[in-house]
Amino acid sequence: MKYFKISFILVALFSAQVIFAQEEVKKPDEVFGLYFRAMMNMNDGAIAELNDYLRPTSKGSDVYGNLSKKAVVEEVKASTDKFIDANFSKDISESVKASVGEFFMAMFQNLWDSSYKIKEVKLVDNPFIKGDKIAEVNYTFSFKKPNISLQESLNAYQNKTTKSLTEKDVNKIFKVLTEAYGTQAVEVKVDQKVNLYQRKFDSKLYYIGDNISKTMTGNLKDIYLGN
Repeated sequence: MKYFKISFILVALFSAQVIFAQEEVKKPDEVFGLYFRAMMNMNDGAIAELNDYLRPTSKGSDVYGNLSKKAVVEEVKASTDKFIDANFSKDISESVKASVGEFFMAMFQNLWDSSYKIKEVKLVDNPFIKGDKIAEVNYTFSFKKPNISLQESLNAYQNKTTKSLTEKDVNKIFKVLTEAYGTQAVEVKVDQKVNLYQRKFDSKLYYIGDNISKTMTGNLKDIYLGN
């Protein structure tokens, strides 16, 4: 009788482990990696994989169907044109577009090249949904920043308005700035935390980043641009 009890317990434990493994589609650290590579690195493969992962949680639709590096690049180009029109003379707008555009692309490329290192993932009870968990992901955000800012570059021309800057002035300023985002950039590391919320769909567990656009991309971009 004792043998059968032990066997039953072992079978029950084994079955529970198999069921749990089947329920958790991806581990929290894997899901965080998808979010980071999709939203911060603008990796198209990660965006596609993240949409695949989240599709069962959104009635079969792509949660981030409009997210792509190509679309962001077009936004950067449009913002560059607006920046030039607002700050420099119309007479030189076309001739400085290349140098200013290279600066903005270098700035965003450094952001897209940023990385992370997970320090700890901790599952805690969700205080609002009984039985659900929250994965608290503590990580280090790493990025490179230039050793000179746009304002510092303009200090040499403080007696001039931006509208009075010549083509030579503008191209010189933005050439220096673009180089500062390259070989002269220094690495910065910042500790951060983000929550992934456990949800169950079709008897499977998913980890979803509610408001992650704000808590991850918003905060990290503010940190990056603030430095």
